[in-house]
Amino acid sequence: VAWGQAALPHVAAPTLVIASRQDNRIASDTVAAVTARLGRAVPGTDRPDLVWLDRCGHVIAADRERDTVAQHTAAWLDRHVPAEPSAASTPHRHSRQPDDHQQIADV
Repeated sequence: VAWGQAALPHVAAPTLVIASRQDNRIASDTVAAVTARLGRAVPGTDRPDLVWLDRCGHVIAADRERDTVAQHTAAWLDRHVPAEPSAASTPHRHSRQPDDHQQIADV
């Protein structure tokens, strides 16, 4: 836990946090504190997007507001993920990817 807490300020990736104020496992204060620490040590990092839900519990993706979670997630992805990946970031179709049991040395 301490390592994760120490890493939070160094997260530079765009981040979406969706949480319920009615969560009986994770307090709203904890969500707010963790979200506030994300990316603070990385200049130019956008603040995380935080969405609060009020009509569900801990399992937000399966509870009453699951459609709201899906809508917020889809909208966030539309804003942060390019529609067409660049050729540089797309693996070559014929590149050989070793599986978990294959020795990389024999590739």
